[in-house]
Amino acid sequence: MILNRTNNSQSLSPPLLDGKPIEVVEDFKYLGSYIGLTDKDVSNRIGLAWAAFAKLKPILLSRTGKPSIKLKITLFDAACISILLYGCESWVLTKKQLARLDIFARTCYRSILGIRQSEAHMTNDELYKLAGAQPISSTIRQRQLKFTGHCLRMNIDEPANTYVLYPNSSSALHKREGKFVGQIADYLCHHLPKSQRFTAAEISKCALDKKTWNQFVVAPYQPD
Repeated sequence: MILNRTNNSQSLSPPLLDGKPIEVVEDFKYLGSYIGLTDKDVSNRIGLAWAAFAKLKPILLSRTGKPSIKLKITLFDAACISILLYGCESWVLTKKQLARLDIFARTCYRSILGIRQSEAHMTNDELYKLAGAQPISSTIRQRQLKFTGHCLRMNIDEPANTYVLYPNSSSALHKREGKFVGQIADYLCHHLPKSQRFTAAEISKCALDKKTWNQFVVAPYQPD
């Protein structure tokens, strides 16, 4: 099936596999990620990242001066954050879920840097500057926009292009049982600068210009 780029929000047929419609289910696990329920996958990822952090505590919490703070943060990013954000490009997150992910990283940064918040009273911005990091929520935003742009620049008959903005039967974005129900395009618009609010068709058109789309990716995050 070929998607009409002039109307990416049109009604689409269900995805096919060997000519047969793929069964619609509430959730399933693929390559270690829960696809349907973001909250379940986020909880799973945080648990796995904590386990990785625990194994590296002798190194990350060392106060001997070796390795350096910079090396510790690099190791933490490679061994823990990579596990935490595995598959995050497909997540549809609430503010509560984003906060959980940010809190995990900040807790780890404080432990690595030897900061006791009850004594230091350090702001989050000061912590991120000291760690040379940015909020996990900002990283997720960038990855999701990059992934969307990459899919929409694929050949027009590629399934990833066809279904990356697959329209939900609900026309409005709202919360139900802690998760978003609505159009993926509406969710992605919350990642864009406040001055830019696009329809699915406009997102498809804009993403074709990689340079313009990358400007949205690197733009400072302005949460609603």
